Amino acid sequence: MKAERQKTLAAVPLKLLLDRSSRLCEMGEVSWHELFDLAARNCVLLRATERLRELGSFPPTFFSKAEKRERQRAQGQVELIRTITRVCSASGLEFIFLKAFQHYPDMGRDLDLFVLTQSAKVDALLVDALNASPLKRNFWNRLDGTFCYKIAGCESPLDVHYRRLGSLGEHGSLLETILKNSREIAIAGGKFLAPSPEDQMVLQAMQRVYGRRYMRVSDIAYAIGSIRKDDLDWDYLIKSTNQLGIFHGLCCYLSYVDQIHSQVFRSDLLSSELRNVLILDGWGKIEFEDPYYMFPNVRVATWLYSKKLQTALLSGDYDAAGRLCMAPFAAMASAFRQASQGLNRGFSNSRNSE
Repeated sequence: MKAERQKTLAAVPLKLLLDRSSRLCEMGEVSWHELFDLAARNCVLLRATERLRELGSFPPTFFSKAEKRERQRAQGQVELIRTITRVCSASGLEFIFLKAFQHYPDMGRDLDLFVLTQSAKVDALLVDALNASPLKRNFWNRLDGTFCYKIAGCESPLDVHYRRLGSLGEHGSLLETILKNSREIAIAGGKFLAPSPEDQMVLQAMQRVYGRRYMRVSDIAYAIGSIRKDDLDWDYLIKSTNQLGIFHGLCCYLSYVDQIHSQVFRSDLLSSELRNVLILDGWGKIEFEDPYYMFPNVRVATWLYSKKLQTALLSGDYDAAGRLCMAPFAAMASAFRQASQGLNRGFSNSRNSE
C-alpha cells in the first residue's frame, strides 16, 4: 500500500509538467502538504503551481506564500546572472551558466559560472562588481578546481569553475566544445547563453549518475521533455559520450528515465532504434523513496568510474586518469562528511530535547 502511494505521489508533478491532458483527479490521496514538499525539494515548485492554476486549482495559502518566496528568490538569481553576464562580457571573458536555466522558471539552490580562461582577473572582477566574499575551499573544491563566493544580499552561493567539468575536474576540454555549440536564449527580458540540447544531455549523463544515489524529479522531467521535443542528434550524443568515457553513464541515466516514463505514462520513451544502440539493461531498478528517485549507487558508480578511467588511459589523458584515481578517496571523504553531519544533527537534537 505504501509503495503504491509513493508511486502516485511521484507521478503527480511529472504528469503536471509533461502531460497536458492530466487532470486533478489523478492526484488521488496525495495531500497539498505532500505535493508541496515534493515539488519544493525537487525544483519543480513554480512550474507545478502554474500548471495547477491552468487546471483551475488554487493551492492553499501556505503553498502560495512559499511559491511567492521561491519566485522572488529565482528572480534575484536571474538579476545576479544578468549582472555577472554584463561584467564578464565587458571584460571579454568566455563564460556560460551551464545549469541555471535548465528548469526555468524554477532555479537551483546555487549558481555555477563556468569560465573558459583560467585567470585571477575573474576573481577580482567578481569581488569588485558584486561585493563577493570568497568562501573557504573544501576537499571537493580543490579536486574540481572551483572557487565559491558569498554574494552580499543573495542567499545563493556562486561557484566559479575554471575550464574543468566533472565531479573530479577530469574533463578539461569539454567546456570549449559546449561554448562552441551554445545557443542564445531569452529569459526575463534578457539574453543568455545556454548549452545545446545535445550538450545538456551530455551534462545530465555526466552529473546525474556518477557519484550520486538519487535523481530529482526536475532532471527526469527535463530528460523526458528533451527527448520528446528536441529532435536530438543521437549520433553526436553517442560519439561525444564515447570520447569522454561516459557512454555507459548516458545509458544508465536513460535507462532510469525510461523506467520512470514507463511507470508513469505506460509507454516506452526511447525508440526501438535507440534501444538497439544503448545499453539499457543491467543498471538495476530506480524507485521513488520520498522525496527522490533512488538507485543502486555503489555498484553503478564502481562500474561507471572504471569505464571512464579505462577510456582516459586508452586515450592517453593521464591528467583525467590521475583525477579519476582519486574517486575512492573522494567517496570516503563524502561518506565521512555525511556521517559527521548525521552525528552533529543527532547531538544537536539530543541537546534540544534536554
